[in-house]
Amino acid sequence: MSSNWPGISFQLQSNRMYIFHSTIMALDDPKFIRLLFNPEKRHLAVQACAKWIPERFVVPRYEPETWAFPISSLPLSKMLSECCDWEKNKTYRVFGELHKDFQLVEFDLNQAIIYTEE
Repeated sequence: MSSNWPGISFQLQSNRMYIFHSTIMALDDPKFIRLLFNPEKRHLAVQACAKWIPERFVVPRYEPETWAFPISSLPLSKMLSECCDWEKNKTYRVFGELHKDFQLVEFDLNQAIIYTEE
């Protein structure tokens, strides 16, 4: 898959999730997003949202050379690694599907692959 596809990665060892810029662009560059998780299906969604929603995250301003959108959370990393049976010392990457009507990108975590730099 190319970097133009909406994607996320999970660095469980450092308790970080990285949202790809392609995911933000697929959502028409929102100022705020929130995460939705369905543990039964093992699906995670990144959804554009309004600023008044308490569980929102502010999307960083885009700088081509340095843009990154990490979300650091030990509880999130722990929940995902336990729910998905992921190894804690690995990095996982998954690409998603845009649902424009709901302003979200859905990620099937069952399709996550272990990421290794080549």
